[in-house]
Parts: sequence; structure tokens; C-alpha cells
Amino acid sequence: PAAAERGEPLPVGLMFPDLGSQYVKMLDGVKDLPKVQEMLQEARQVLGFDILQVCLEGPEDSLLQDASIAQPAVFIAGLAALEKLRAEKPEAGRRFQAAAGLSVGELTALTAAGVFSFADGLRLV
Repeated sequence: PAAAERGEPLPVGLMFPDLGSQYVKMLDGVKDLPKVQEMLQEARQVLGFDILQVCLEGPEDSLLQDASIAQPAVFIAGLAALEKLRAEKPEAGRRFQAAAGLSVGELTALTAAGVFSFADGLRLV
């Protein structure tokens, strides 16, 4: 019988997006999570600007068209979503068995899987 029929938890896989998923006000629902706050502080040091401010306030053109802003924003948002998953469903956030992504999402997946540190993944983006 399948795992679900035996009452066992189903496998968890994570998928991370590429550009096109960013929008003004992104990170608003996760910015107060402690791990996300740590990421944002580290991102400020690595990037040299406050990515949270751009994500929350825009300008929309920068967030949508400037790859030097959009790519880090999508990378951080993916990892922030993982932190939200860990906060809301800790077992799912801990036991994912696969991670994948498209373009920037690939780097996010590798960071989520522990291949890169957050700062190294952000620098690669």
C-alpha cells in the first residue's frame, strides 16, 4: 500500500521559481519571521542596499526589470517561503526529499538543500 494508506507522511518536494514571480509588496507576509530577518540583514551586507525596502515599496520598474534587484529578490523570497513552511508545518520543512527550481530557482533550491550558504547563494545570483 501507498504511504498515505499506511498513515505515513507523504514525501515533500520543493520547487522554486525564476524571474516573473516578483512583485511589489513581496516579502510583506514573511518579513517578521526571525530567520527571514537574519537573511535580510545578511543580504543588506552582501548586496549593499536594502532589498526589503525595494520589495515592499518598489519602484516597480526596478523590481520587475533590473536583474540585479529582481534576481536577489526572487532568491530571498524563495528561501523566505521555506522559512514560512518551516514555521507553519515544521515536519514538511524539515523532511523535504527533493528541491528544484528554474534558473534563479535552481540556486535557491541548492541553498535550501544546504549546498551553498545563504550568502554564497546570494553572491552567485
